[in-house]
Order: sequence, then C-alpha cells, then structure tokens
Amino acid sequence: MTTEFGAIDYWCNMFTPEGLKRLYLDPPEFSWPAQNWAIRDRLNGRSVDEFIAMMAETGFGRVGIPAGKVYNWRERHLVWNLGVEDIAPIVDRHPEHFFGLYGINPFLRMDGVRELESAVLDHNVIGAVMHPHGFGLPPYSSEWFPYFAKCVELDIPVFSLVGHAAEEMPSEPGRPLHLEQVALYFPELRIVGVSGWPWVDEMISMAWKFPNVFYGTSQYAPRHWAGELKSFVRRRGVGKVLFGTGFPVLDHADALVQIDELGLSDEARRALLSETAKTVFGSRLR
Repeated sequence: MTTEFGAIDYWCNMFTPEGLKRLYLDPPEFSWPAQNWAIRDRLNGRSVDEFIAMMAETGFGRVGIPAGKVYNWRERHLVWNLGVEDIAPIVDRHPEHFFGLYGINPFLRMDGVRELESAVLDHNVIGAVMHPHGFGLPPYSSEWFPYFAKCVELDIPVFSLVGHAAEEMPSEPGRPLHLEQVALYFPELRIVGVSGWPWVDEMISMAWKFPNVFYGTSQYAPRHWAGELKSFVRRRGVGKVLFGTGFPVLDHADALVQIDELGLSDEARRALLSETAKTVFGSRLR
C-alpha cells in the first residue's frame, strides 16, 4: 500500500542494525519486549539506503528519529541513551528524508537545556521528546519546565509519552490529564501526547480542549485503535491527530493498509498522515 503524497512519520526509532541492537537487544530491561512483541522480524534493521527505498515505495516523505532517553525507574540509570551525535549522521546528511528529535533527560537541568538549544541550532533537530514514566516525573513537574520554555523560544514542539508504561515502571506519570497544567502555562508550546492507551478518552479530551495539544498515535496499530480514537480521527479530531509508527513496533506498509481500513475521508486521511504534522512542526519542517 502506498500514499500519493508525502506522508510524515513523526516517530521512527533508529532503524539501522546497530541502532535497533542498542535500543532493543543490548539493554536487559528491553529484552522481554523484543522477544514478545511482534517485532522480531524487523529487529535486523535496514541500511539508510534501504530505508529510503522503502519510503519511496510507500509514499513516506519525511521520518522523524528520536534521540531517545528512557530511565530505569527502579535502578536509576538510563536504559535508552541515544544522543544527537548518534542520529546526526542520518538526519543531517539526509534532511530531505529525515529529521531529529532531542531526547530530554530532566536530571541534566540547565546543561540539558543548553544541549537542546545546540541540537536545534547546529543539527537538523526540530522537536523534543520526553518519557515521564521512567524518570518518575509527570509533565507538570518543575524539572521539565525549563525545557518547555526553551522549546517555546526555539519554536519547536514537545512530544510526551502518555498512557501506560510497557516496561517495569509506574504508569501514573503518563496520565494524559497531566498535560493540562503544561498547556495552561505554555499556550504557545505545541504539545503532542504520544500513544495514550488506556486513557484514550482522556487524551482526546486534552487535544479537543487545547488548541496547542495534539494526539500522536505512535506504536499502536490502527486496526486496534479504540473506537473513540477512530471516531475522533474521522470527524471532530481532523487536524488534531498525527501518525507515527514507533518503528520497529509498526511496519510502514502494513500501517498504511490498516489506515485505509478506517474509511477516512480524503481530508481526514491527509490530516492524519501529513497536514497535522506540518502544523505541529511549523516552519522547522523544511
């Protein structure tokens, strides 16, 4: 299945063999998801050229790669610790295909804020991502606020994982309602709640209530989206939902097949696959 316009996958984990090994196979905390999720056939990865060829075949014009930071809540160390230097060889050399997302480690405090600024000014990095669960810090925690302020200053969006934690860490920091105080304090900040399950209605309510809050669908197959989300994407949520694969969790070609099964109008399909992402990234999306 292909799409006739340049679809945007805002969240695709490092797809190279080295990147996937580092994310899913090396950390002992992630060995069980790698074995039990239906991703084993994709863990071998692809070269950059192979991935670009896949994008051409399916109609994906741009793909975002996060320099993810995931913290082990129990043992207090970083599990995923990709830096901008790890994604720069791809996103800087191929800006027509890829862009980067800076992974926030709130424990770095102002050193991290300066690192975020450098990532955006010196590299093809156009957004920031955060994983509240492992750090044990809901989005309204003060540790995140200097990063939010810098995102506003740089005119870039922030993506926050919401919903339950698949790993052994508390899910409570991922309640979508925790985005409310951030949206109230930073009305200029474009905020994307990523995933949302099982609090789908809660995430929809945040996206519906706030002009600056959006719903990101990463890592859940469209076929298995909750009925409320399918309805939101079809009708009143047009322009408020953007699509991500969370590759290797979802396969790009298969995801497009499943999106076509949703029976979206042309307007709703284009909004989901490209137009909402353009709104979220704004002028930073070259």
